[in-house]
Amino acid sequence: YAKRPAFVHTAKKPRSGKTTAAETIGNLCGEPLVIDLDRRAEERLKERWLSPEGLTKRIGLIDNLKKTLDSDLMDQLVTIKTISGKVLGVGEGSRPNVITYFITANNVKLSPDFARRCFYVDFESPDTNVAWEVELHEFLREHSQHVVADILYVLGLPVRPFDPERKVTQEGFGMWVQEVLARVLGFAPVAEV
Repeated sequence: YAKRPAFVHTAKKPRSGKTTAAETIGNLCGEPLVIDLDRRAEERLKERWLSPEGLTKRIGLIDNLKKTLDSDLMDQLVTIKTISGKVLGVGEGSRPNVITYFITANNVKLSPDFARRCFYVDFESPDTNVAWEVELHEFLREHSQHVVADILYVLGLPVRPFDPERKVTQEGFGMWVQEVLARVLGFAPVAEV
């Protein structure tokens, strides 16, 4: 649990698929919890994660970030092992931190502390195919179990050393880099990209 980076989907232009990618990943393990970062919403975020519906969520989505993300709470939520706080009508509660955060933005602005907790994915503008999103959802409706099985297969592969040309930082996420990223980057179809 914990010690996984937040994933920041960025692009120079809008409509590049950043949100669709985050939602698609989130939908493979249940719908994402959409997060607002205004002050009031941030104060209630732990309550949302600890609510009966929030307990089933594994993905947090901050979509179309327009302001600078500078949040002590988000810094903490990315790295802590257990989320604890107030449960409405109950009192104190906790849950294991199995949450992965996705942030989408065209011109991302992050505090230096939060930026070090992130893994960046840059999106290019796709070829225009108006049906691509419908085709993606249809494919996943029919094959989501196969996609999850493929992911589990890749995560079960032996760890391979990184190609020296790839620049990979391990700051704060050494175990994730070694146990997850090394397997993904070592998988032949990914390594060839």
